[in-house]
Amino acid sequence: MNANVEPEVSAISAEQSTALPESEFLEAPPTATESKPTFSAELLEPAEADNGRGTLVVVDMQAPFVSACKDPLLVASVVEQVELAVSRGWAVVLVEVKPWAYGATLAPILDLLKDKYEHYSACQKEGDDGSAPVLETCERLHFSEQFFRVTGVLIGACVLSTARGLVHRRQDCLVRVMKEACGTSLEDTALAWVNFPQGERLVVSSKAIDGAGNTDIAAPDSPAESLMET
Repeated sequence: MNANVEPEVSAISAEQSTALPESEFLEAPPTATESKPTFSAELLEPAEADNGRGTLVVVDMQAPFVSACKDPLLVASVVEQVELAVSRGWAVVLVEVKPWAYGATLAPILDLLKDKYEHYSACQKEGDDGSAPVLETCERLHFSEQFFRVTGVLIGACVLSTARGLVHRRQDCLVRVMKEACGTSLEDTALAWVNFPQGERLVVSSKAIDGAGNTDIAAPDSPAESLMET
């Protein structure tokens, strides 16, 4: 682990971390053989944008976890990815930890899907890695398991573990982590990506990969505004 990067805690705070069944520190960096992607971080695969070929995974976008993040544009960026997924007919899977304790996925995201979009579901996880319930949901509902996009929080904990879990559990899938739509509790978001491992079927991409997107998302007036109502 880079000495300049503090480990990212997956809980809301150090005091509350014991209440969550989540691992505490960033995983160790991958070996050199794991860090050579075989698909591009800058270009979509030929079939990737096709209708119904992808599944968007939204990890832990619940109020207590999002409030620990430093990026005021995080919620808007995840919403943008959800809107893109809906426009392309992709499945959307919301991953939540203890929703009875920490609340459901934030309303700006959930309201785009619940009772409005057929190809969406929510699932619960108990640790950092949400890949098992995601894949169970995809199998049960016949969602695509070929191309995954991962968004949410926290970059060095649940996002990392879920993305790697998908790659390890599903040997023929491709996983793309969307940089702007992932959040961290670290002061400098760039530092959170320093130890993020890319592999043969796991890459980190910018939303620019989709051709244009909205690069002028307005910042909310205050951090609380980014959470809106849950």
